[in-house]
Amino acid sequence: MRYYVQFGAGFGSLVATALRADLEEVRTTFEDDSAMLFESSSPPDVVSGLSYVKNAFRVLGEVPRGELPAAIRKLTKVIRDRGLLRQVRGGGVFRTMTNIDGALVGVPPQVRTRLETAIVEQTRSKLNARGGTGDEYWVIGRRGLDLLVFCQRLTTVRHRAPARGSLRPDLCALLVKASEPRLDDVFLDPFAGSGALVSARIKLPCRRAIYSDLRLTEHRASLPPPLLKSRKAEIRQDDATVLDSVDDHSITSIVTDPPWGEHEDIGLPFEQFARKMLLSFDRVLHPSRGRLLMLVARRLVPVVARQWDSVGLTPRTTHEILLNGHPATVLVGGR
Repeated sequence: MRYYVQFGAGFGSLVATALRADLEEVRTTFEDDSAMLFESSSPPDVVSGLSYVKNAFRVLGEVPRGELPAAIRKLTKVIRDRGLLRQVRGGGVFRTMTNIDGALVGVPPQVRTRLETAIVEQTRSKLNARGGTGDEYWVIGRRGLDLLVFCQRLTTVRHRAPARGSLRPDLCALLVKASEPRLDDVFLDPFAGSGALVSARIKLPCRRAIYSDLRLTEHRASLPPPLLKSRKAEIRQDDATVLDSVDDHSITSIVTDPPWGEHEDIGLPFEQFARKMLLSFDRVLHPSRGRLLMLVARRLVPVVARQWDSVGLTPRTTHEILLNGHPATVLVGGR
């Protein structure tokens, strides 16, 4: 099957890695900074359940991209000639949407009506032009893609808006996926803050997940209830540059977004702070299975990479992303 997904701007590299881990036989045919077109043998319900995807669509047909009304007429003919919707379970209500280069656009009424009539004929559904519940059929064009695709929107996971200053749930899910989570992991976020990364980790199987933050007293009242109630989670107050509450070599995976020294007072020049932090991580990480993922400002990568090397940790993969419009890098590695 062919799918089209939309995700957070600048997350493409992380999404590509996660899709290969979560889906079967993935082959990407188009990708830009916030969307991807790919083939996979995984069924639609699996694709729609991906927590890091904003919108997911099953691609039903395509025509070469050109002047929009003419291209939609061609799509309508393809739908009729090939019976693209005869296998789609209908009988309810639907609406159509047209999204070109990331924006919803209007279509001449006569052209839209012909498309909607073709959908009614093959699905026996009723048009609901005002929206609400029901199926959605989208015509999508993307800058850099020489096709206009006709898709059925899949129901996707909805997230609550993150707390101010917290990482977005979709990014947290991607970072956890990039860390190569394992069933027997003892997971640690030593700068856990809002608990977003630990919350993402406990949604997957693990032995234990440790929330640790020096400012726990400030954060506790706003921690997510599922995190506080989870039997897999432990809540601790600790200094990440020391980690007194964590035994030597007891952690298999650290995923964290440490302070970058831009808006927080870290009390030291950043390089000294990074040195103390990495020495602390080195002590608690398992000697053979320890893995580390860090999200840092791109300008800090040379400094952080030196400290990784100084304690015998190797960044094996990097992902360059945009975080709230700021260049950032995800370093992934370990022993």
